[in-house]
Amino acid sequence: MNTERSDLHWRYFALIAIAFIPSVYSLVITTDNDLWWHWKTGEWVWNNGTVTTTDPFSRPGIVEHIPWMSYSWMFELLTFAISNTAVLKTVLNGFTFLCLSFFLFSRAGFTWKALGLLFLVTIPCTFMMMERPWHFTIWFTLATLQISDRILADRPARTDWLLPALYVLWANTHIQFVLGFAVLGLACMESFRRCLKARALQPELKRLQPELKRIGTLLVLCVLATLLNPYHVKLWIVIWEYATQTTALRNVLELTPPDFSEIKQWILLGLFTWALVKLIKQRFPFWESILFATCVFFSLRMRRDVWFGAVVSGMILTSRGKANPPVVTFRLVPTLICILSSLLLTRGIYASSILKLPPFGKPNEEQFPVEAVNWIHAHPLPGPICNHFDWGGYLIWALPEYPVSIDGRTNLFGEARLARSFRTWWQAENWEEDPDIKQAGFILAPAKVATGRPMPLTEKLLLAADRWEVAYRDNIAIIFVPRLRQP
Repeated sequence: MNTERSDLHWRYFALIAIAFIPSVYSLVITTDNDLWWHWKTGEWVWNNGTVTTTDPFSRPGIVEHIPWMSYSWMFELLTFAISNTAVLKTVLNGFTFLCLSFFLFSRAGFTWKALGLLFLVTIPCTFMMMERPWHFTIWFTLATLQISDRILADRPARTDWLLPALYVLWANTHIQFVLGFAVLGLACMESFRRCLKARALQPELKRLQPELKRIGTLLVLCVLATLLNPYHVKLWIVIWEYATQTTALRNVLELTPPDFSEIKQWILLGLFTWALVKLIKQRFPFWESILFATCVFFSLRMRRDVWFGAVVSGMILTSRGKANPPVVTFRLVPTLICILSSLLLTRGIYASSILKLPPFGKPNEEQFPVEAVNWIHAHPLPGPICNHFDWGGYLIWALPEYPVSIDGRTNLFGEARLARSFRTWWQAENWEEDPDIKQAGFILAPAKVATGRPMPLTEKLLLAADRWEVAYRDNIAIIFVPRLRQP
């Protein structure tokens, strides 16, 4: 008995140690580039009492009356309500970790294997530990996987019918609910395959038909549930816009394939290998195999989906053991304690002189042009502004009086405008012919790129001193004004 209790205590300790991963990521003082326009959209929705139909934040959107749907309006209201990046990140990361823990423990119990898999699955998921609505996609995909797998294992439950309600919330918080349809669709394929295989055996077919009916009905109800949003069927237009864009896939980091330059990506490959070995030993069961092939495709296609590969691999590597919800919930209490303790510890470090970091809820001055924006507030410039893609979201929040030339809402600007902006900033190709440059009252340019080298367009502007004058300069940003219109 003492040995078992001692082992249980060590498992508690391991869970708390693993929980430090989301805790630390919650307190890293970096802010996602897109958080700021989400924040501003939440403020706009709150103040106007409705969602957007045209873009109110960018110069092209305002001038051209470009249609734009605030498809993540519930998440945006959440960000506006919390109004603190550290708290928001902690809430999202903490709940994501709780969902991952419950998912694995409900399948394999509170065992060392489940804890080991939780550690391995959490590491690749750290790419998602930012203030973004994709956390809702992780939560609801886990629920879809759990329910689909439970039905196929002939263990349906009445709570399965709550899934469409989750899809209503999903459709109002994040556009990637189509991933859940992929899971349910694959589950329908598996159930249909089983029915075809058992068509000669009437007793077996009679047993399988309710399974197919249940999954098929859930799929239809979940699709209909996504129409319960302010835009109804028009929301699918946004999905099509994102699915067909190519320029963003080549230039936006989160949309590019993983380059395996970090340990977390090699851990993902290790999970893939381990899961593949198990599938080979089981002679490739259809449901797990098609799910595995799908997750590998999504994970290797873009970085923002690496979590899907990690989660499905963890699902394949765990059994379908019956969960004991009260015990599982009790095991997750140390996770909450760990996150709160980590917050208090980091607060203490901040209060000391050990680290010189910006306060909670403030933009990182090493990441965004904070001082340049302060200078503009003190020295108003004639607009319009021409800005870099990465800073567009922050400027929507920090400089609302200057509608941005571009930002991270890639579906809004279209392929041609996105491609032109990337060519102008990163290649300085025909930069003088760029309409945003020609019309600019001032240009807010990064002083350098991540490698420390000057931004190509910034270099060209510095060399064009006869046409563009430096009005402000620091280590992060340079403000250029036309010589004929200098303040």
